[in-house]
Amino acid sequence: MPPAPHQYRGLVAIRSFLQASFAFRGNRWVCLVPTTANTQPALASYIGDPGRAAALPGGLFVLTAAGARIRALTRFHVDELYPRFGLPEALPGSAT
Repeated sequence: MPPAPHQYRGLVAIRSFLQASFAFRGNRWVCLVPTTANTQPALASYIGDPGRAAALPGGLFVLTAAGARIRALTRFHVDELYPRFGLPEALPGSAT
């Protein structure tokens, strides 16, 4: 399954992407759950809104490492992937 047509390579590009992504969320909160994808470290993101009963998938981030450093980040924004990785389809949200 191909990812969305976005790849972020290098510290500056990854930092800029993450800053823009988290700034865009407004008052929504993000939870990152560690997992792996094709032997690479990955993070499943869930996005919750205040008052919503559940946080929903927001993209699977696969990290390409070189030694102890992250060299690339590829985001898969396909919610149907979550169960394939043993991830829940939603996380408990905040009712406040």
